[in-house]
Amino acid sequence: MEPVGKTIRVKDIMSTPFYSIRTDQTVQEALDEMKNKGLKRIAIVNAEGQLRGFTDSWRLKLVDSKQIIDKAITEKPHIYTITSTVSQDKRIEEITPILLEKDILAVTDDRGEKVGVISKIDLSRLKTLF
Repeated sequence: MEPVGKTIRVKDIMSTPFYSIRTDQTVQEALDEMKNKGLKRIAIVNAEGQLRGFTDSWRLKLVDSKQIIDKAITEKPHIYTITSTVSQDKRIEEITPILLEKDILAVTDDRGEKVGVISKIDLSRLKTLF
């Protein structure tokens, strides 16, 4: 529920910055990067920077660490979640139905650049923020 007089937008509660791994990296490189940045979940992008989805460190540990990400997600699609992007200027009530279905969304700025993520966890923090 939105507080009276305050419009809550994605940018008000999203997590930043946007971290990603490329599909041409190995699973081990991805795990190392996630460990170094203290991440449990990370976006997967192709060579052109287009979002492919998100994965978790525990899912990546289910495949050979020497395998290339692109091959791993092709052979074992259960190790990642396909998702969407959303503008940082969208109102929370506009994206809540999508977020409840997708679990996590990449957030873009007005130029279409990825600037963060928003997840169900971010939504749950609303009660403590306002």
